[in-house]
Amino acid sequence: MIKKLFTQPMFLIGFVIIAGLLISSFVYTAVYDDVVPQDRYIYDENGSVVDSAPLPPSKDAWFGTDMFGFHMLHKMIIGAKFTILAALSIALLRVIVAIPIGIFFSSYLTKFRKYLNGFIDSFHYIPLTLIAYYILYPVLWMGPEGFHYSFFERISIEVVVLTVLAVPILAVLISNESAEVMKKDFVISSQTLGASKFFMIRKHILPLLKEKFVIMFGQQVVQVLLLLSHLGLMKLFFGGTVVSFDPMMGDPPTTLSMEWSGLIGDAQRFMKTSIWIPFTPILFFAISIYAVNLMTEGFTKISMGESKRRKKRKSEEAIQEKIQINNQSFELKHKTTSQSKAV
Repeated sequence: MIKKLFTQPMFLIGFVIIAGLLISSFVYTAVYDDVVPQDRYIYDENGSVVDSAPLPPSKDAWFGTDMFGFHMLHKMIIGAKFTILAALSIALLRVIVAIPIGIFFSSYLTKFRKYLNGFIDSFHYIPLTLIAYYILYPVLWMGPEGFHYSFFERISIEVVVLTVLAVPILAVLISNESAEVMKKDFVISSQTLGASKFFMIRKHILPLLKEKFVIMFGQQVVQVLLLLSHLGLMKLFFGGTVVSFDPMMGDPPTTLSMEWSGLIGDAQRFMKTSIWIPFTPILFFAISIYAVNLMTEGFTKISMGESKRRKKRKSEEAIQEKIQINNQSFELKHKTTSQSKAV
């Protein structure tokens, strides 16, 4: 399966993009210690200032610079590891937590599942961004006396909150998928023969749904990236929002780790003047989402092919078994006829 994935063009392209961003981010940190090149001014051959930061994209700064002259591309590379790893971690935790809850409800609490579905459906109409904002604001927004939690604690709390908020909806989805598996003939046959619920979960539900779990994981990565970008627009950055309380020369809210949602929120004021500053993090978000979607689509195609092959193999085995039964029946009938004639 894994070998086939890396021969699937869509999955391979998406994987190369995500892996390239992560590797380049870690390598840059190890080699340059997250130091960002800075060009405040551009001089002509006579040494006169011809332009000042923020500088537009050029051959020296491919994505331009921010208002302080720091190169946008280097900032994006530094923040890639925080943004992508956060999305992967939160998405993985969502799926891991939701799987046992969803299967438990579909297997052991079937009578209450329809009531649970009705209750959870109401969450589809409440934007998770707003709920996350109101819960995380006291944790991530720096007060006049500083942060109440350490950087690691803030990240941990944010990961837990963003995980828990999506678990109910995802658990209901898994519960519905599991319930559909329980309706299949071979599962009903196993149940009729006395198989326990745990046996059916281990032998039928998990093997049949494992590919869907991978697809759900890819979908959750995209949703987390979108959620982080929305929180960034609301000035709530991953790991904490640094706020200046200087009444005379206060700086706007900034991010600690250069993660992309913080760079989006920090760049809103340049939407009409230096468009490349907000465009760069938006572009990297879009590229990452596109790459994850490519990987998910590539995996889906591979899994569908594997599913068709399994169905074909099972069909062929069933036909062969039927032929063997017919042959045995014919031989038995022929033998009985011969014995009758001999008598």
